[in-house]
Amino acid sequence: MTIDSKTAQYIVDYTKRITDYVVNIMNVDGIIIASTDPNRIGENHYGAQRVLKTKHSFIMDEEMASQYENVIAGISLPIFFRGQVIGVVGIGAGDIAEIIGKMVESTAELLVEQEYLRERQSAQKHEYRNFLARLLMEPWGENEEYLRNLARLHDLDLDQSFRLILFDISLNQDEKSAPEDYSMTIENRINEMEKRYEHLHLKALYIPVNLIILLPESKNKRDETDYARLADEIRERLGGDYRACISGRAESADHLHDVYQKAKEALNISSQSPFQEKTLFADLFLAAGVVLKAPARERQSLWERVLNPLLAEDEKNPIWLSTLTTYFHNDCKINETADDLFVHRNTLKYRLGHIAKITGYDPRNIRDSYILITALICYGNR
Repeated sequence: MTIDSKTAQYIVDYTKRITDYVVNIMNVDGIIIASTDPNRIGENHYGAQRVLKTKHSFIMDEEMASQYENVIAGISLPIFFRGQVIGVVGIGAGDIAEIIGKMVESTAELLVEQEYLRERQSAQKHEYRNFLARLLMEPWGENEEYLRNLARLHDLDLDQSFRLILFDISLNQDEKSAPEDYSMTIENRINEMEKRYEHLHLKALYIPVNLIILLPESKNKRDETDYARLADEIRERLGGDYRACISGRAESADHLHDVYQKAKEALNISSQSPFQEKTLFADLFLAAGVVLKAPARERQSLWERVLNPLLAEDEKNPIWLSTLTTYFHNDCKINETADDLFVHRNTLKYRLGHIAKITGYDPRNIRDSYILITALICYGNR
């Protein structure tokens, strides 16, 4: 452990809150690396040189100080970290230097210990996220023994089932111009996310261009609505209109790679959907994609079976198809859909209920909505 200029300045700034005296922090070469007087940074510090040789404090009295240029009476004390001198703190406090010095010395050592623990925790967190990234990106079969060893090292229960939520947070033009700032923003978002949802035991990591939430499944099984609600809440906290994809269930850790690949594929091709859903489910979306690639006769069979009752109603009163498509275009949001249709929200709710009744598929139900969306796309491409 060594004191860098950032940590040293942190100690100086903190110390300024408890004393008005001049404070300098020196490295193991006796060079001032932080000071209440920035003009002194980079200078050799005589008292520090003495301390580094003896590992004991050194008092510079008024008579001795007068013999040197830019030196005032004070005390220099070693900063110890786990038995080793890692720097020196100097305080220009005249006659009361020893009293003030001891207080500042203990404060500095406490702050160094806190910084060390913070850095260590940060390094462990970074190492764990790297492990999770490998678990998602590397096929289990080719790296099983290695990944199992890493899982044991990080206390990951390999038999735990998981869900993933992927957010597409592609860089915009402003973020591309400042990648370091963007990386820091991502790191802050991840730390905030893990702290906010600590009770869910989720882990977050960034694999360009996706922010990935790894969510252990609880004993109380969540349904699609629960995951969709969580995705919406996280999106709001992220502060952007990001598309999200919820993966299928990974029965255990060795299935994470497969469900991640499917979720990533679904998120990548979802931009081609005419409805631009903000939250989609990988398994349902990819299943719909299979249907859309089926022969024309099979696609026609689907839309006729699902939409014919609706089309028959539309002939009497041409509002039903437009209601359904507008609802999906607005990502199933009631208020926005009602505004676009110029109807009251209660009128819209009645229409959606009627659509569910005559088709047998409720557009407000996540699984049913995928069937309706797929049928609408097939109908539009007939």
